Amino acid sequence: MEPWPSPFILMVDRGGCSFVQKVRNAQKAGAAGAIIADNTCLCSDKDCVSANGQAVCQPAEPIMADDGSGGGGFFSSFF
Repeated sequence: MEPWPSPFILMVDRGGCSFVQKVRNAQKAGAAGAIIADNTCLCSDKDCVSANGQAVCQPAEPIMADDGSGGGGFFSSFF
């Protein structure tokens, strides 16, 4: 498979590593931006939990803070 021509926006699933690492990985892959997808309901959103029939929910909004590794550049990302 040939790489996508730049610029492109990469959509990735949440989990596996920090948000910062996901965005850095997308940047290294040549993406102009990243969208991080999350399909887990907040436990406080009873409508979402009941509509999706999920056995797992997250207790709070995700924290998308710097991982403490320093300024690695600027990159558009959306969660």
